Amino acid sequence: MDLIHNEPKFEVEVVFKSRQLRGRKREYLVKWKGYHPIEASWVNESDMEHAQEAIEEFHNRSTNKQKKHTT
Repeated sequence: MDLIHNEPKFEVEVVFKSRQLRGRKREYLVKWKGYHPIEASWVNESDMEHAQEAIEEFHNRSTNKQKKHTT
């Protein structure tokens, strides 16, 4: 694990889900690299600027799943 400003830096391995609760910003369920999936946690979209590639991959997978269900 790396340190940024003396704080641990966790690396996103994959984004599992997203949600947006009423009146709140979008959140992503993140699986952290080197950690068990049970330790995945919800992270605000505003805190995910370092993980744009993982977010794009998640949205691409979600779009592909929707296309399969409609054909």
